[in-house]
Amino acid sequence: MLKKTALLFLLFYSYAVLRYHVGKGLGQEEILFVLNKAFAWTAGTCFAFTLLPKKWFPNTVIYRKQFGLLGYGFSLLHITANIILINATNYPLLFNANKLNFHGWQIIILGILTILCFTMPLIATIQKQPAGNVLYKFGKIGVFASIIHVSIIGIHGWFFPLDWPYYLPPITLLFVITASGIVLFRSILTK
Repeated sequence: MLKKTALLFLLFYSYAVLRYHVGKGLGQEEILFVLNKAFAWTAGTCFAFTLLPKKWFPNTVIYRKQFGLLGYGFSLLHITANIILINATNYPLLFNANKLNFHGWQIIILGILTILCFTMPLIATIQKQPAGNVLYKFGKIGVFASIIHVSIIGIHGWFFPLDWPYYLPPITLLFVITASGIVLFRSILTK
């Protein structure tokens, strides 16, 4: 699972490099900013993968645990990068005169709530709780929270394909479509 996730991360990072370094012309000084896009995308995708059916992973009995742990690890990288990067230069839409605006606080609070939701299944995993434990249910809530979090971040750029570098859709849009598709697929399977 680790190799497949590393490959997924490299794919996401390659897309981010193409979209931001090549398409938007961001220089080498923006490597962490672009890398952070891949951290976040990989984290969210791993968390969404925990909702996929068991039959898709016949050789991996504990795929949910593995995807959850990998998603949590990439989330910690994403959070760390954001702590380093957060300023009006890197995230101008989140600031007014070097102070976080409502939009900025909204994104940060949703991000905190999202990681708290994903922390609950992590605690259950560390405590070796049985599969039906209520703490695991927070993972699904976390996926919903991450979809909302990412939607608020990126929705302003989703409807203007002429502004997309090389017509490459925003990473936020790609993640929301993928995660929402997995949630929808899961809800259809459980009916």
